Amino acid sequence: VSGIPGSHIVIKSAEPSQETILDAALLAMHYSKRSKSDAAEVHLTQVKYVRKPKGAPDGKVEIRGEKAIIARASQKRLERLMQTES
Repeated sequence: VSGIPGSHIVIKSAEPSQETILDAALLAMHYSKRSKSDAAEVHLTQVKYVRKPKGAPDGKVEIRGEKAIIARASQKRLERLMQTES
């Protein structure tokens, strides 16, 4: 989620479906400080473009080549995801 602390979600697929991307964006939003918002900007990129800056605290990363999407809250989708085991 752009500009705030939260989780990093990794999709293990070279070509994830739009549904998978929406699921990941919703999970990132849910596990961030935007969890109570109706929507949040989420950045997507490949893992190879994510790095931790030298000396940065845990969880702080820099990303390149990102694409921004707007994740919208969906209680039904979130409930389905929370029932699914990885």
